Amino acid sequence: MGRLVKGFKDQKLIRKFTSYPKEVEQRIQQAAIKTAYEINREQKTRAKVKTGFMRANIVVIIKKLGAVLRSRASYSSFLNWGTAFIKADFFFTGPIERKRPIYLRRLKRALKSR
Repeated sequence: MGRLVKGFKDQKLIRKFTSYPKEVEQRIQQAAIKTAYEINREQKTRAKVKTGFMRANIVVIIKKLGAVLRSRASYSSFLNWGTAFIKADFFFTGPIERKRPIYLRRLKRALKSR
């Protein structure tokens, strides 16, 4: 069973968006999906490849007003965070942290264009 590493933990912010009109919700969802797939592309590029299993199992799960990034490979968390014997690579969490400011800008833009 793979370790679930969620992308954005701004759940309070997401809950605030549920009271907006449908068109605003759509723009918020578009911002989340676009950012999630950009992150996913970078994660797959940075993932170490021996057999290709881990790279093939880094997925985006679309949710209402957001998305979850997940690796289904059980060993991916060890490669990301490291162990006593393996240096941390941050192939999974690094792209999330780099794209966070872009995601927040997109959310603000989606809210301003009401």
